[in-house]
Amino acid sequence: MTYVTGFLTPVKTEDKARYVKSAETAWPLFQKYGALSQVETWGEDVPNGALTSFPMAVKLEEGEVVVFSWITWRDRATADAC
Repeated sequence: MTYVTGFLTPVKTEDKARYVKSAETAWPLFQKYGALSQVETWGEDVPNGALTSFPMAVKLEEGEVVVFSWITWRDRATADAC
């Protein structure tokens, strides 16, 4: 069964290019260890929730955006081995 590891993090808006470069640099290593895909998504119009939300989960500050990324694997054993 396909397995997904997800990451949620705040990134300063001015650091977007640096974050993307880091993700692109890491991809060949993840791929070498069996990753099937890697996705980086940038929050747009992500509201604060009443009880919980992505911005609240990362304690989003002024000038930051929520980034939700994930890597898919063939199975959990492959992800854990990486």
